[in-house]
Amino acid sequence: MTDKARPEKICVRCGQDCAGQPRTKDAKGRYYHTSCYEEAKRAMEARKAADAAAAPPPPPPPPAPEEEIFDVLGAAVDEMAPPPGAPAPMGIGAPRVCPNCGGALAADALICTTCGYNLQTRKQLKSKKRKAPGEPGAGMGGLIEFLVSPMGIGLGVLVFFGIFFALALASEPVALAYVGTAWLFYFGVTIAVLVFAFIEGIGQGLLTLCVPCYILYFVFGVCENQYIKVLYAISLVAYVMGLYLFYVVGGGQFGTTF
Repeated sequence: MTDKARPEKICVRCGQDCAGQPRTKDAKGRYYHTSCYEEAKRAMEARKAADAAAAPPPPPPPPAPEEEIFDVLGAAVDEMAPPPGAPAPMGIGAPRVCPNCGGALAADALICTTCGYNLQTRKQLKSKKRKAPGEPGAGMGGLIEFLVSPMGIGLGVLVFFGIFFALALASEPVALAYVGTAWLFYFGVTIAVLVFAFIEGIGQGLLTLCVPCYILYFVFGVCENQYIKVLYAISLVAYVMGLYLFYVVGGGQFGTTF
């Protein structure tokens, strides 16, 4: 085949015939000398790198709206919050007071560590350590435990007022002293009852303070403190005996303040 009969394969880069020479054909059917193709490839890559270097950096993302920030913070707080019905952490919440002994309670306490009062069952837990018969100190420990119990303290106060009343029957000055002591004791116990009533609730406190005879219902029907029950009952007895001395024995004449 002559040169004229051979089809031309013109290199699109240098414009010369690359027939019979190392050549490359692209996807569009165009011919390149192999050297021209490599040179064109390197030039294209250099141009892409220059364009990438000269391109401006992407703009920063717009700031989140204030409402979205609050939503994120609220979701974080909700995740940290304890589940419904879970007890509050120690030391959180308003200070609490035991309705039985008046001792301080932790915010999540269910049982008073001072007197053993259960806030759910409204009963006082009794934990007695009994000593074996013949063990040293067994009898003395039981006596001390009785003396500091509501019954022991009530019995001691009742004996005191009983002896005081017997002496007052024989002496007017002693009778005057008894009346003052018995009435001061009654009003002191009444103030203690009011304090426990307001600890139980504002409604209980106002009813005990303002409604006649409601204090009897609160002490013997609502209040769980055994000391208050015993001492208030004794204060009523001592108060009535004081009235007897004042109106019957003294005829309402001795003293000017009663």
